[in-house]
Amino acid sequence: MTPKNHGQARAPARRDHPAPELIAASLLTSDQGSEIHLMSRDGRLMRLSADEETARSAIIGLWKALDGRR
Repeated sequence: MTPKNHGQARAPARRDHPAPELIAASLLTSDQGSEIHLMSRDGRLMRLSADEETARSAIIGLWKALDGRR
């Protein structure tokens, strides 16, 4: 399959709303599944559902990133 951009770099994504600054990440697990909660500085909460292994892997990376910014 030939790429439609013919080898040219894509234009940078334009964001009307910048990504929120994350200040906290938590992991919730249960028999029904796992959920990651991300809290932004302005109080917004993002909830992501995933299987337990994926959620644990993702949250460890998020915690390391948040700790690295201190």
